[in-house]
Amino acid sequence: MSVGSISARGGAGGAGGRGGDGGGSSSGGNGGAGGAGGNGGAGGTVAVTAGSITLADSITVDAYGGDGGRGGNGGRGGSGSSCSECGSFGGGGFGGTGGNGGTGGRGGTVSLMTSGAIALTGGTFTARVHGGNGGSAGSGGSAGYGGSTGASGAGGNAGDGGAASIAAGGSITFAGGTISIDASGGSGGSGGSGSSNGLDGNNGSTLIGATGDMSVGGSNFGSMYGGLGLFAGGTLNITDNLWVNSGSLVLGGGAVVLNGTQAGSSYDTLVAAGSLLLDSGASMLADGNLVVIAGSVMLDNGSYLSSGVNTSVTSVGDIRLNNGSTIYAGNDIQLNLAGPTSTLYLNDMPAASPSSVQANSPDTIYLNYLGRSSGGLVVDGGIVDNARNFRTEEGGSGFFANGLPAFSGAGLEVTYLNLDGPPGDFFNTIAKFLGSNEGSDETDKKRKAKKVGMCRS
Repeated sequence: MSVGSISARGGAGGAGGRGGDGGGSSSGGNGGAGGAGGNGGAGGTVAVTAGSITLADSITVDAYGGDGGRGGNGGRGGSGSSCSECGSFGGGGFGGTGGNGGTGGRGGTVSLMTSGAIALTGGTFTARVHGGNGGSAGSGGSAGYGGSTGASGAGGNAGDGGAASIAAGGSITFAGGTISIDASGGSGGSGGSGSSNGLDGNNGSTLIGATGDMSVGGSNFGSMYGGLGLFAGGTLNITDNLWVNSGSLVLGGGAVVLNGTQAGSSYDTLVAAGSLLLDSGASMLADGNLVVIAGSVMLDNGSYLSSGVNTSVTSVGDIRLNNGSTIYAGNDIQLNLAGPTSTLYLNDMPAASPSSVQANSPDTIYLNYLGRSSGGLVVDGGIVDNARNFRTEEGGSGFFANGLPAFSGAGLEVTYLNLDGPPGDFFNTIAKFLGSNEGSDETDKKRKAKKVGMCRS
């Protein structure tokens, strides 16, 4: 496929007109208000459909929102005239109010869809669906002698980023081609002196999905602005380090596999998979919340899950941490074993490097068995009949809260659903974690705080 470029971008808003000057008289006339800047046009929709697509050349698709126009300046106030016979002077007119900046247009949508496979063999597929910038405010008009300067207008609000999607009815193959997406929100227009700036737009997102397998990593992307979702009906293999700076990362697949690589986001990270496998020091990261929902979870050979705020892992099967692997959170950890035989393994064999569950705050590891009344824990190859009775031994695998060994009632809370009833905080916690990219004010504050013990290369 060789197209070159496609454009459906929104037009820029026109500038507001300048207000008229006030006339001179015994009292000067007030200047007219500046006109508001025109709103930027919304980006359009571009949809490319085919049976299968091979991208061998660079293609650019523009569907971004137009910028808002600048507000017009206020007119100058007229000068008052003097009366020599009566010894008085008429007041000067007020300067006109500056016009408000126009609103930036919302970014459009770009989609690439096939009933078969998609192969990127060269060049770059670029989609620009960013929101338009808000227009800057007009200045207040100058005053006539003896009058007052007019107030400035407010900056225009920016447009939100749009959306881009790539969907294949078969597999998606990266063999030399790259993808660059700008779905960022625009910048708010600057307000005049004493007036408010416009609000920045929210970032949009990019979704890439295949009904078959997909192998992808950070090297397959150029510049990326906005959230990113990667989905495979088969296996989703993260082949090299992938980090999303300006939005959340969502990964889904029949199996999600990382072998010696890392994936994460400066916001939240969500994984939904039939199975999640991390091996050879692989890591799944989030500066915000990390949520994993999988049929089974396996971390092996020094691999880890790590968040700056909360980490939640839910599985209907087993959660296995082997040979020096770790689940970490800057605050709370929720481990939800939902099946009737679901088991948490902290090394399924003895004589391996210690594996651990570590919460950076005290009293914040919640181990919830939703289908059991006992058991469900294996530590260094040993079966634990009741997780409430487990004590972390020095040099062994176990639980840690705020840097200290945790046990039931002291940093570790264990719930057996068939014995105790449902854990009260479980469903609320999951709903909170899945609620939004930005999270609550408290979550945002924690996200921005220093993440002790969290690392990424």
